[in-house]
This record gives sequence, C-alpha cells and structure tokens, in this order.
Amino acid sequence: EEPTAPTGDEPTSRLCVKNLPKYITEAKLREHFSAKGEVTDVKVLKTRDGQSRQMGFVGFKTTEDASAALRYFDRTFMDATRIMVEYARKYKDPTLARPWSKHSEGSSAHDKKAGTGAKGGEVDGSMAEATALAAKLKTRAGAGAAQGKAGKGKKGLLPDVQDDPK
Repeated sequence: EEPTAPTGDEPTSRLCVKNLPKYITEAKLREHFSAKGEVTDVKVLKTRDGQSRQMGFVGFKTTEDASAALRYFDRTFMDATRIMVEYARKYKDPTLARPWSKHSEGSSAHDKKAGTGAKGGEVDGSMAEATALAAKLKTRAGAGAAQGKAGKGKKGLLPDVQDDPK
C-alpha cells in the first residue's frame, strides 16, 4: 500500500526535509537518509552569507525508496531537533500555500507595494483615500511652514501651549 503524503501530493523520488539542525552538512544528511535507500543527491539550503536555512532536499533512486524514507523519518529526530519530511514539490506549484512576504510575487502585500491588484493599478478604495490624505497633509504642512516664515512664529503653530511655562 502506497502512503499518502501529509500534504496530499503525489509521491516523488525527492523529499523535502524541514527543521534540520543548523550545523548539518550535506554529507551528514546523505549518511542519515541512506539508511532507507540509495540517495542520488542532497542539497542543504543556505542563506547568502552561508548560514543554514534549516531545510534541505534528498533525492532517491526510486519513488519506493523515497516513500519508505518518508514513512521512516517524518517527525523523527536528528540529534535533538525534530525534522519534518514530505514529498518535494515543483517550484511555483499551484498547490503550494499562497506566499505572505511583501517580497514574494503573488502575495497581497507585494501587490500593494507594486501598486497592482485585482482592480489593476489600484488595490482597493482605501489606497486612493490614503493617497488623497497624504496629499492633504503635505498641503497643510506646507501652509504651516509658510505661516511660520511670515512671522506668526510659535503662536500659529502651537496655540494650546503658548502660555505653558514648560
């Protein structure tokens, strides 16, 4: 009986391993997973400055080996860290969760930042209102500065606290 992946994906010969210990190397990951089949490739993801992202991929020769490894290693421990194992999915797979970062294309935060959205160029009515409010505040700030230069001084800017000795 073929196991079903926790995410409902089709079984593949590649596994995604999450929550790896920060110090794990590709050699140690290969050695760990080779107990359940022939490992063809291993990749530990790292940041630009070389630190581990605590995530990696392990490729097996067959889908059956990968399925056996998934059943065996999912929610087990590498040293003192509990790892999660699932079938790897293709990049930009439509079944993936929607991105949430403002830097990720496809997230609502990215759309707002870029000025695109469901209404094309305007995310919703509140964006137009916010722009109008910002323009109004700029106008007021400019008028206040002009009054200050005209000689009104602190009286025009702070009428409520002009008699306060502090």
